[in-house]
Amino acid sequence: MLRSRYGAHIIKTRDLITHLLPRVKQDRGALQRAGEQLDRADKGAWVKNALYSYIDKIDCTPTAGGFYVIDSVRISGQVAAIRDGYGTAVHHIHLKASDAVLEQRYQNRGTRTQEFATYSEVRKSKTERHVPLCWPIWLTP
Repeated sequence: MLRSRYGAHIIKTRDLITHLLPRVKQDRGALQRAGEQLDRADKGAWVKNALYSYIDKIDCTPTAGGFYVIDSVRISGQVAAIRDGYGTAVHHIHLKASDAVLEQRYQNRGTRTQEFATYSEVRKSKTERHVPLCWPIWLTP
């Protein structure tokens, strides 16, 4: 809805990971491990750094601007780095959903990533278990 109603650019953290690590396989487990590796290296600042590059590619007009939504961040260090990089343009919206709703949404989504059979398998990752269900970030630079 944000894309169709407001022209938002939806940025998936999966795309940021593959931008930084192009050889990572497009399966959920490999992407989780890659994200955790990046987080360990700089406590989540990689998301901000990848965003700079990614947004520059999307919006290379002389008066860059727009509405960007990052589909999900996983750790507080990622949120802090994005806020550090973009200041007051960042609006952190924390959404909550029950495990049953998340499982249903997981089963019904279309994706190019090879997924686990169930949402409960996603939550086996230490990082995913500690995600407070969903942390989308809105950027309006």
